[in-house]
Amino acid sequence: PGYAAMLADGVRELDELGLWASWSAGAGARAGAEMGALGFGRKVYFMGRSRRDGAVVPLVESLGVRLSSAKLIAPYVAAEGLPVLIRRAKFLKEMLFSSSGYETLIGRNAKRMMAHLSIPADEALQSTLSFFEKMEARHGGLSMLAHGDVSFPYLIESFPMLLRCSEENHLKPLIDFLKHIGIPKPRIPSVLLAFPPIMLSDVEKDIKRRIHAWEKAGIEQEYIGRMLLKYPWILSASVIENYKQALLFFNRRKISSAFLGTAVKSWPHILGCSTTRMNSILVLFDDLGISKKMVVPVLTSSPQLLLRKANEFLQGCFLF
Repeated sequence: PGYAAMLADGVRELDELGLWASWSAGAGARAGAEMGALGFGRKVYFMGRSRRDGAVVPLVESLGVRLSSAKLIAPYVAAEGLPVLIRRAKFLKEMLFSSSGYETLIGRNAKRMMAHLSIPADEALQSTLSFFEKMEARHGGLSMLAHGDVSFPYLIESFPMLLRCSEENHLKPLIDFLKHIGIPKPRIPSVLLAFPPIMLSDVEKDIKRRIHAWEKAGIEQEYIGRMLLKYPWILSASVIENYKQALLFFNRRKISSAFLGTAVKSWPHILGCSTTRMNSILVLFDDLGISKKMVVPVLTSSPQLLLRKANEFLQGCFLF
């Protein structure tokens, strides 16, 4: 609608100013006169055909993307061709938004991931946060993340290169790999929507390499699929680096870091918790008289305490 209105405005302007001859300068004055004599609808049609975007702008706009964004996206994806883009958009929608029964869970987990993130975000994570923030500004917020009519336009605005991802050579192999590492097919959308950059990542060059980084850090592969379900951001470079920093942090404090590997398997959201926040909890432990020897048993039994802010932790203590 916005694209059509833009073309219509252009036609009206040329009509009012009598500039069809200059608009058709490349085809000669006669062509300009012929254009000027056409009906309004035909003028809009020919103006649309004359544009270089090859009808990609109206296609992208038809996905729900704002016209201003569609005009920016079109040049990056136009080379794929209109039939391919139509098919790909359909494939993406079916892949991400086929009813799975986990729609509520997807939005809830996204909120939790944002709430517990306190580390610097790399580019992929920052793009995801930007996407989530756009969703939050909508009526219904992140609870609408799994509803395609609402979130798909924002997804394409935030990650337009998804329209360049081949179904056969990229997206289908990605789905097969996720199933291979233990993600049930109905749960795959919850992983991809929570961290869309996964869809832009190469399985061999990117995803497997990051999974290997977790294995090197002592997380067995059988747990990685489960962690990915709860916390897809484990494939973020920032999160992987933060885990290394957390291990160093506890070692420097002369607190055995062995518990951390066990903790993140059940509470992977801890991986987004900065060492600064972890330190504030350890300081509180010290203030409450919890010795270093007791820190490990306490955190082993209740690793989610590391996700608490200091004031939340104290409020919980006062309840008892």
